[in-house]
Amino acid sequence: MAETPEVWSQPVPRGLPPSYPSIEIAKIKPSRHQARKSFDDEKLKDLAESIRQEGLIEPVIVRPMGDYYELVSGDRRLRACSLLGHLTIEAKVIQPVSEAEAAAKGLVENLQREDLNPVEEAEGFRTLLDLGDSHWNQDQIAKVVGKTQGYISQSLNILKLAAPVVENIRRLIISRSHGLELCRLQTPEEQIQVAEKAKDLNQKETRKLVDQMLRGGEKAAKSEKQGAESSNQGFRFTRKGAGVAITAYFPGTGDMSKFLEDLRAAYEAWSSKPTVTADHTAPAVTDEDAELLAAKKGPAALCARICGAEDSRTKMLEGKTWTDFGIATPEEGLRAFLDGKITERR
Repeated sequence: MAETPEVWSQPVPRGLPPSYPSIEIAKIKPSRHQARKSFDDEKLKDLAESIRQEGLIEPVIVRPMGDYYELVSGDRRLRACSLLGHLTIEAKVIQPVSEAEAAAKGLVENLQREDLNPVEEAEGFRTLLDLGDSHWNQDQIAKVVGKTQGYISQSLNILKLAAPVVENIRRLIISRSHGLELCRLQTPEEQIQVAEKAKDLNQKETRKLVDQMLRGGEKAAKSEKQGAESSNQGFRFTRKGAGVAITAYFPGTGDMSKFLEDLRAAYEAWSSKPTVTADHTAPAVTDEDAELLAAKKGPAALCARICGAEDSRTKMLEGKTWTDFGIATPEEGLRAFLDGKITERR
């Protein structure tokens, strides 16, 4: 065991009033419902130094459990005092409460702090919901921790991501915003693949990458359906000088005669269309332009553009306007949506 620094062995100059009893640290066991799973060593040292200088400003809270006490809240304070070499700590002893009440007290205190990582925070939300207490629902949690119901729902979705992705968010390798974009992908393999690339991307770049993956999946599904009906796996025709370049795919197990018939029909349909001259070519529409156009139609249209028409968030926003969220312009609405600040108001 590391030797306690001499400077930390000095008496505490100030602290709590004597009304709080001192309890042996060795008799206090950690809570099973602790939201925080990782502790920053440097921040613990800073807290320990603060306690050495100023004393313990706020007691830990414990509940008696026979021959020991269970910590309800104050894990960092307990660890810091232990780091200082203290044998006892001032504690507020509360009367025995139900398991749900004890869990809720500690969880809410931790969730109201700002230093939980996104996964610890989401796990805390889920634990509260799993307590079996009808008092705790997403709306109630949102009120207590100062968040929106949509924020709580989004956090719970993060926990459904592939395990390696969740771990990357826990370790802050990628952000919560990255994780929310990855929630749009359906398979763990896709989530892991994009998460690896997202380490070097910002949220907007990650969203575009996810969009590309989703569009690619739609094309693959359409191609698979066409393949089941005929040998046509998609043809591309390009004018090249005086001739035509043709790109076609023929599956090894396909019907060659059917393939040639489909190719002929596709070429005739393509060649019958009038040639578009450069003067009539429409300017390219960027993702940003398309999203702003959708935002001008309202929150639901924007959500459908970004998340898909069948997404639950799109359905929740149907019938809503930007003014329902206190937003004056579609441009402000687009920024608010991309920042994850738009949710259904109940």
